[in-house]
Formats: sequence, C-alpha cells, structure tokens
Amino acid sequence: EQRSEFWHRVLASTSALPGVESSAVTDWLPLAGAMNDDPVHLPGDTRPEAERPFASYRYVSPAYFRALGIPLLRGRELTWADAGTGAVVISADAANTIWPGINPIGQKFDVSPGPALRVVGIVGDTRNVSLSEAPTPMVYALYGSRLTGSLILRTRLPATTVASELRRAIGSVDSSVAVPHVRSMGQIVSTSLAPRRFETLLTSLFAAAALLLACLGIYGVVSYSVARRTHEIGIRMALGAQSADVLGQVMGRAVMPAFLGLGAGIIGSLGLTRLLSGLLYGIKPTDPMTFGGVSLILTAVILLACYVPARRAMRTDPATALRHE
Repeated sequence: EQRSEFWHRVLASTSALPGVESSAVTDWLPLAGAMNDDPVHLPGDTRPEAERPFASYRYVSPAYFRALGIPLLRGRELTWADAGTGAVVISADAANTIWPGINPIGQKFDVSPGPALRVVGIVGDTRNVSLSEAPTPMVYALYGSRLTGSLILRTRLPATTVASELRRAIGSVDSSVAVPHVRSMGQIVSTSLAPRRFETLLTSLFAAAALLLACLGIYGVVSYSVARRTHEIGIRMALGAQSADVLGQVMGRAVMPAFLGLGAGIIGSLGLTRLLSGLLYGIKPTDPMTFGGVSLILTAVILLACYVPARRAMRTDPATALRHE
C-alpha cells in the first residue's frame, strides 16, 4: 500500500512540472533487453503448454501509452479504476496471434498461476527488446505496488533541464528515495544500438579497406596492361592514326576484362549478401543504391586506369614510342 501510494503521489507531482505533458511508470523500460514470455491460457484450450501462444507481460500506469506515443487502435486504455479487475490492454500483434479473425475486446484469458484477465483495449506494436527484432505479442497490465519501477516523462524540454526539477518533485514526496541517472529515450535507443553500431563500424572499416585495395589493384593491373601497349600506340600514331580513335580502341580493349571481372564480382556479392543480413537494419542486403554506388566507383577507377597511361603514351613522340620496350 505504501509503494502504491508513493507512485500515485510521484506521478501527480511530476505531471505538474513545467514542460511535462504526461507522466507514467512501468516495471520494464522499452529496449531494455529480453523479457520473459509466458503462455496464454484460453478457456477450453487443451493444447500442451508449448503449443499455446506466448506473450510478454508489462505493468504500466494509465498514461504509459500517451507518454511513449503508442497509439490506441481499439477499445480503451487502462485507468486506475481497473485495479483488481484484471483489465489488460494488448498489442495488435498479440490480438492477431492469440485471437486471429476474432474481436479480442472482452475476451478472457489467464497466466497460470494467476487470476483471469480481460482485454479492454488494443494498442500499436512496439519493439521492446531491440530495434532489430520484430515486435512481440505484448500484454499490458495495470501497475500496482511493485518493488521497482521506472518513471517516464513526456516533455518538450531536454532531459538535463528536467532532471533537477524531477529530483525535487520526488524529494517532496519522499526525501529518502534516491533518483538514479536520468536518460532521454534517444539515449536509451543509442545504448541499445551500441553493440550493433560497433559491429557495423568494424564491417565498414573492413569494407572500405577492401574497396581501396580493389581500386589499387584494378588501377595497377589495367594501367600496366595499357602501358605495355605503348609500342603499338607509337606505330598507330606514326601511321597517321587520330588520337581519339587510338584512345577509344585502347580503352575499349583494356576495359573489357575489367568490366567482366566487375560483373562477376557483383554476381558473387549477390550470392553472399545473406551473410551480412544480421548486421543490417532498415536496409536490404541487396540494396540497389549500395551496389550501384560501388559499381560506379570501380567503373571510375577502371576508366581512369585506362585513360591516364593511354593518354600519356599518345603524347609521347612516335619515334620514342617505337623504341619503347
């Protein structure tokens, strides 16, 4: 009873802070890591527990959905009057998983062991474990006198600005309660992405090094191939060939094997992209922009490797070119 009264007073005090639009409490913050899934027991369901639908359970105060911007899709949100009634709100994914094709509002279920629960509303799906994992079925129950909790404020002000006022507001309720660090939702998202960001950075560095080595290798091989034709270029120039014609012929013969290699590399990359799918978020392994950008870079390197030595050879005096070995 004291914990419940404490949270009611904290929510009332923090909601009145300047710039705060809503205040809520939950037992588990979004993107805070894996949650335990429990089976959903439906009336008359005789299937083994392993075959029943599973859902993650989170305890929240009524303003939780407004604080995090989770839309209400059907029914209603929780209120403090729902205490002890078993009223819960479920996510859209839970509705489609547990009651496919059926209106879940008013449906009852339970978590063994536990009292019967009744669905009063459906809200939008959220990514609770990480941004890379698909939304999971969620059941939101009313926050009661739980031992620990995280306070959520929706505010127009920066977290650092609200922190001092927040500590004073909680201190006015109970001065013996210590307030831990205050973080913005952006910081929480950034922390959850830290391992993925590090992996992506390493992959990007290796990819950049591989691209640089490929460019240097292509330039060196193609440039050497064209430079070896200096004697041929001298003969053509001595016989009156035009510079543009010689340049076009030399480049055409030099770039053909390079483009064949580029095409083979693209085909091979398309077959190996599945190995990188676990490191990508919000982008397909076969992203056309990426393949197009890399192809343009390598094409530019190929053309430059052909043009520079060919141009240099054509500017050489034909007599000197004829003596070139």
